[in-house]
Amino acid sequence: MINPVSSGKTILIMLLVTAISAAGAFFAGMHQGAINERSKQAESTVQNLTSVLDKYKTLINDSNAASKAMRTAMATRYVFDSKTTEDFKNALAKKQADRVDCRFDAGVMHQLDIARERAATSAASGIRNPLPTTASTSEP
Repeated sequence: MINPVSSGKTILIMLLVTAISAAGAFFAGMHQGAINERSKQAESTVQNLTSVLDKYKTLINDSNAASKAMRTAMATRYVFDSKTTEDFKNALAKKQADRVDCRFDAGVMHQLDIARERAATSAASGIRNPLPTTASTSEP
């Protein structure tokens, strides 16, 4: 015959084993879910950092292009400024004796006025903007 106490213990042990198994499966599932979520977050972080690095790369390339354009503009400006300085020296050398009395002929004054206008325009336009032409520097 079947012992009712023994059957009850068996059922209780089976329920206890089932509950422990279910709890173990629940916590294992929670742990695996946490690992999966960390993996998704890490992948998202890597994608975000890759995007940021790509943007930095673009900014660096743009900066290098701007720097090259600035160097070119400054070289052009140097040539222009050297020409203007040479024009001043030549204009002043023509009448060096008259400068003692602060007398300049109309051509020199006209050249100085044109050079002053060019310098003011250049200063106002900045280094990378087009420089004014020197075509208008001829004497009257």
